[in-house]
Amino acid sequence: MTVTAEIDVTRPAGMKLLRTIEQHKSVAKINYVPPQIGSTKNNFTTDDVFNMCADILNQHYGTNLTV
Repeated sequence: MTVTAEIDVTRPAGMKLLRTIEQHKSVAKINYVPPQIGSTKNNFTTDDVFNMCADILNQHYGTNLTV
């Protein structure tokens, strides 16, 4: 049987638990997952951001900047 757990290592109790698990390498395997940075629902490409900025500049200055 395998058990998967999430441990909050930002707290002292979580770090202590992690160190205890790391001592038992023959029966425990630890997978480190990097934290998710930023929002996952608003992912923009550089072209999207450029077009949004160009639209704002076009409205403000009355220009016609396009890609």
